[in-house]
Amino acid sequence: MTEEQWQACSDPQKMLDFLRGKASDRKLRLFVCACCRRIWHKLTDKQSRRAVEVAEHLADGQADSAEVAAARTEVEELLRLGFYTFGDVLKSQ
Repeated sequence: MTEEQWQACSDPQKMLDFLRGKASDRKLRLFVCACCRRIWHKLTDKQSRRAVEVAEHLADGQADSAEVAAARTEVEELLRLGFYTFGDVLKSQ
């Protein structure tokens, strides 16, 4: 994939497939965060938005394990309560 193709691509799965084996964990984490930012308006709860922010901080070495664990627990609770399903995420693209 060329830079021009990357810039024009709107399919995050194709982009992720391209990155596999080429990008560091940090870059992959930031890519996922960027995908979340594209649907930020669909993340209406503060817990999901906070999880994205914590993941960004983690990628930059600015989040501690307690902050990550707290964000994970909050999102897991939303999933347990049925606030989001994986299908919701796919439909929001």
